[in-house]
Amino acid sequence: MMARLLLALALLTLSGPAFAFHVGSTFAAAPGAGGAGRIYYVGTPLERGWDCTMCHVDPPGKIRLQVDVEPSSLFEDFRYVPGETYRFTVRLQGEHLGLQAGRSNFNALALAFADPEGIYQGGINGFDPNEFFDGRGAIASAGTRVGATDWTFQWTAPDAGIGPVSLYLGAVDGNGANSDANTTRTDPFGDDVFMAQIDFEEAPTAAAALGLPATARPSKPMLLALALLLSALAFGLSRSPAGETSDLPFRRPS
Repeated sequence: MMARLLLALALLTLSGPAFAFHVGSTFAAAPGAGGAGRIYYVGTPLERGWDCTMCHVDPPGKIRLQVDVEPSSLFEDFRYVPGETYRFTVRLQGEHLGLQAGRSNFNALALAFADPEGIYQGGINGFDPNEFFDGRGAIASAGTRVGATDWTFQWTAPDAGIGPVSLYLGAVDGNGANSDANTTRTDPFGDDVFMAQIDFEEAPTAAAALGLPATARPSKPMLLALALLLSALAFGLSRSPAGETSDLPFRRPS
């Protein structure tokens, strides 16, 4: 069952010099090579909260994102299950720029899952390698699909004990530098931008219910011992005389 989240626009408009990042791979390039030095501008704490509006200045703020996820529980209680894999589909809504540009109508999506300190958590996979550049914890549109308005990927949640994790994502509705259908041209000016942060808590695990440390996982001998204990308890219960209370912390049904 799929859950859907429709995100309203939430962006910070900044002014100043602007330089274009046309494809995802340029985010990974060193600043001296004209890249961003592995800053993806999705607003994580390690990026000082910098987002797409650092370059795509004065966006009109007309676009939104529709985010669908399976399993749906992630958007029902906003808690992730450690080790669970979630399948996302993101759709750009309200595209209004670059429609006349033809070959230059490039839209983009960039995202990362990070903890409160900004460290990437979990693994992002299940996407078309031609669609996204993989930044080892963050992904960004590769700039190969003209007119893209939908993207799919998977996130495998981290192991137990990590705690809160946030999805940071940004989308750009490119205007194609106001070019016509017969030219290919891009720049960071006049585009629309969407930025959002979705927070998830860590769901309790079986280890936590047993009073084990959050990072502890029952070993095979421990699981075997637990199974034998449960079997012994069940056998003792079945041997208790009818109507009497056994040494167990519950009563045998009459």
